[in-house]
Amino acid sequence: MHTYLYRLGRLAVCGCNIPILDRMTQSSDPYLRLELYPRQKFPLKEFPPQTTTTRRQSLNPQWKEAFQFLIPEVSFLSFRNLLALNLMHSLY
Repeated sequence: MHTYLYRLGRLAVCGCNIPILDRMTQSSDPYLRLELYPRQKFPLKEFPPQTTTTRRQSLNPQWKEAFQFLIPEVSFLSFRNLLALNLMHSLY
C-alpha cells in the first residue's frame, strides 16, 4: 500500500498595526509561528512548528517567507485539523 504525502504550503506576507509590546522602543519585535493541530495527529517531534524571522522594532512587519508541511494522506483528509498562525513577540 502506498502512503501519499500532501504538501501544505503557506506564504507569510505582512502584518499591519502590530501592538506596541516594548515600551522602551515604542515598537515590537514580531514573528509568526505556524503549527499544526491537534497534537494527537501532528506530534511536535514529527511536525515541529515553523517560524518566520523576527522583524526588529516593527509595527508593520513584512516577511515574504514561504512554508510547507508534508502531511500524510490519512491526516490531510480527516476533519478538525488546524493550521495555527500565532503572532509572537521576541524577547531577545
